[in-house]
Order: sequence, then C-alpha cells, then structure tokens
Amino acid sequence: MKALAAANETTLPPIGPTGFFSAINPGSAFAKIIASAFTVILVVGGIWAFVMLIMGAFSIISSGGDQQKIETGRNQITWAIIGVIILAASWGLIILIEGLTGACFGFSCDVDLERLAPQL
Repeated sequence: MKALAAANETTLPPIGPTGFFSAINPGSAFAKIIASAFTVILVVGGIWAFVMLIMGAFSIISSGGDQQKIETGRNQITWAIIGVIILAASWGLIILIEGLTGACFGFSCDVDLERLAPQL
C-alpha cells in the first residue's frame, strides 16, 4: 500500500504570483491595461462606425427624394468612413512608433520596468 502511495505522490511547483498583476514585472500589467483599453476603444469605435453607416444608408433609402435627407445620409456615411480611417491610423501610428524607436507602449510588446528602472 505504501508503494502505491509513493508512486502516486506528485510534487507541485512553488506558489508564485498569479493573475493579471505580477510582482515580478508590474509594468507588463500596466501595459496590458493600456493596450486593452485602447483595443476596447477601437472595437467600440468600429461598432459605432458600422451603426453610423447603417443609419446613413437607411436615411438615404428612406429619403423619398428629399435632398436634405440624402445629404444627411451621405454625411453620416462620410464621417463614419473618416472615423474608421482615423482609428486604423492611430493603431498603425502606435505600432510604427514602437517599431522605429524601440519604445514599448504595450501594444506590440511588453513593458519591462526592471530593464527601465535603475538597479538599486
């Protein structure tokens, strides 16, 4: 019986920091929060632009020949497309700056505070 118990004995690794926040590299948690917030902004902006496209199209379709409603719908569609372009450009600009400067804002890399902080 003791041989069977010894055969089934397992050793677990030591308990360390778990979850989103880590005492080992707190900068990575901050970077993930900022990157996640920016991703949420992009998704909400994309959904908003899609809704505005649909509303603009509906305005044009339901205009009944009224030039004011057609112009309103055209403007909604135009501004929705401009919004999508701005969202995509802002994302691309951050990735470009990270790539060209080697800086890390947490979008395409992890922030490492231990590397940035002076050794104490």
